[in-house]
Amino acid sequence: MKKHLLTYLVCMVAALPAWAAGKSGDIPDGTCLPIPPYKEAFNKHGLQVWQDDIFKTFLQPNKGRFYYEMPAGWSPIGAESTRQEKGKTCVQFPPHQSATFVNTAHFVSATLQVEGVHFPVRAVWRNTLSDTQVKEYLDVIRNGFEQVSSIYPYGVPNSMLGEHTVMITAGIITDEKAPTRNLYPNVGPNASYIYHWPGARMEELLYHAVAHLYNRFRYMYSYRPVAPTLNYVEYQECLASWVESRYVRSDMDRWKRAMHILHIHEGVVLPEVKMGKEVGMFRKLNDMSGPLPINLVRHRPPHMHVKKEYAHYILAPLLLMGAEGLLIEGGKDVRMEDVLRDVHTNKYGTNLYGVLGMYLSEDQMRTYRRWEDGLEVIPRKYIYAALKRYDTGKDPVDYTRVDDLMPKYIAPNR
Repeated sequence: MKKHLLTYLVCMVAALPAWAAGKSGDIPDGTCLPIPPYKEAFNKHGLQVWQDDIFKTFLQPNKGRFYYEMPAGWSPIGAESTRQEKGKTCVQFPPHQSATFVNTAHFVSATLQVEGVHFPVRAVWRNTLSDTQVKEYLDVIRNGFEQVSSIYPYGVPNSMLGEHTVMITAGIITDEKAPTRNLYPNVGPNASYIYHWPGARMEELLYHAVAHLYNRFRYMYSYRPVAPTLNYVEYQECLASWVESRYVRSDMDRWKRAMHILHIHEGVVLPEVKMGKEVGMFRKLNDMSGPLPINLVRHRPPHMHVKKEYAHYILAPLLLMGAEGLLIEGGKDVRMEDVLRDVHTNKYGTNLYGVLGMYLSEDQMRTYRRWEDGLEVIPRKYIYAALKRYDTGKDPVDYTRVDDLMPKYIAPNR
């Protein structure tokens, strides 16, 4: 055992990324290991790894299942199991989820009552947050779980009814020398993270994460529909990216987000529309030759990462909004939530494409298929119709001026 632990510590000091890639030596599964030395690591949202006197989070190896020694006075976030070993508290976390511990003297937690959710939802936050900030976070968490659970009538498997923790990491990093204060460890079946301060983007990213909790981390097998042009991973992203815009509480924020991604979509599909620096990496897709479909298998170099981001986070939500617009055009008293519930309960024994075909005409399905294939731009009228259906009226939108939300240099309305 000493040899195994020595091998582990040498690997840790040498390079955490190598350990996180699965090179954990010959350490037996179930070994209780010390917290590894800090080694900076990032994802696209911010820091994945962080360690200080109040918060410790690190990556687990891709191979092997281990426990980690928890410091006295600390608590785990999203633990799978805990055991006592020679006076030590050892904690195991789900595979691929970050291992996270918090110093309990600096954090507050609460278990939330959320209608329609059949497992406990706990929130944890830094005790320096104001009451106003905490209320905003908790309202968003409740809304996200309540809305997403409503499109999954069967809930989650009985084996996955354990507590899920939403960790608010805003306000944890106060070191001015830190490379960023955005702290976003790896999510998983037992833990999600919020790194934004209160606002629309904070809401959207949490709702996206809750959708993935249901369709990726705690899914029922019957939730694995495969359409002719939409594999399961793409379906996951269609749903999650649609959810983040659909359920944001502010109507104006929903419209602004939709117009932003619609601008990028038009810039990709229509040669006369040129995207500027305001769209970031998507500018690389200006003057792209050939269509860019939702199906990632059909993508070709260059800019493969940007194309994947476009398919998952731009085209995917617009497809479901566009389908909502088609439902409205056809005079159907059916909402996208109804379609998704039909899919998730296996009501008709088919997938998203098949269920849509029950509510849309053949011509409408051909139109939808061309949108999926990247052959046609999704007309604004369908997106606008969907957004009007989603509006709550709490912060009324002037429908005569919605085009003003689109960048001024965009091509004329279609």
